[in-house]
Amino acid sequence: MRYAEIKVALSRQVECRLCGEHFGAISYHLRRVHGCSVTEYRQDYPGAQVMDEYRCASIMKHGNTGRGRVKHLLLPHWEPVWSPEYVLDRINEFHRRGFDVNYKAIYRRDTVASHAPAHFGSWMPP
Repeated sequence: MRYAEIKVALSRQVECRLCGEHFGAISYHLRRVHGCSVTEYRQDYPGAQVMDEYRCASIMKHGNTGRGRVKHLLLPHWEPVWSPEYVLDRINEFHRRGFDVNYKAIYRRDTVASHAPAHFGSWMPP
């Protein structure tokens, strides 16, 4: 079986860790109900999802980095969502291919540099 043939089930809801409610995306809910921003929420809940996997996969499929620009990636995407495991796999693949894996070098080449801090708090290991 080829990697692309593996079936992946994507969630269509994300849980607010403050109140337990489920939504497709929670940024509006966080502002309206809890009076906090996504940044504040992620400080209290590192790695917390703010958008369901189905929406994330759709964004990745269309090349949107979330910052209004599309980067020309050196590696094609092989996962439908930016999970913590995928971020680490992608960084490892850059290393395996001989690329410098410091933040600045990766940021110029790939959107993975934007996703590592969201999952792990920073680019650097603790």
